[in-house]
Amino acid sequence: MDRDFSYTAAPGLLQDRVILITGAGGGLGGALAEACAQLGATVVLVGRTQKKLEAVYDRIVSANAPQPAILPMNLMTATWAEYEALAASLEESFGRLDGLVHAAAHFKGFSRLEDLEPRDWLDGLQVNLTAPYTLTRLCLPLLRKSADASVIQIADEAGRKIRAFNGIYGITKRAADALIGSFALELKHEKNLRF
Repeated sequence: MDRDFSYTAAPGLLQDRVILITGAGGGLGGALAEACAQLGATVVLVGRTQKKLEAVYDRIVSANAPQPAILPMNLMTATWAEYEALAASLEESFGRLDGLVHAAAHFKGFSRLEDLEPRDWLDGLQVNLTAPYTLTRLCLPLLRKSADASVIQIADEAGRKIRAFNGIYGITKRAADALIGSFALELKHEKNLRF
């Protein structure tokens, strides 16, 4: 059975919203940044490669969308202090955050766990789980300043079920779903926050 998942958003749907997107230098994060900007959002582009972020920035500006901001950060090596500096920069520049999208992902391929190199294990944990936790945790004060804020964790089939050969990617995507679900349950009384 074919399903039609097409959706046309109303022009200006995200007007005057400030949305931070990780992994914004390409792939799903880059496409999402461009789409949000076309709907009126000021997007904050976070990613590790300045040149890729600049390319997305240029496409957004050339489409006459609101001018985005670029905050380069390598989520694989970022320290708590760097995350704090990013949150402080957002506070200074925008005063609030209306959306936080965790689109960055570390994926080198599916493998058996016994074949996984320790470095790949640590890198996957850092990008796919520690970064979403840290950014969400440190941006909560900014999200609370919005009348209607959302935190979105990009998920996929690899994290939905326990399967052989999904490696660190599948494990961390499943854990990231649990992370966002836990935030949602713990903060369900805050009606302006949606996870």
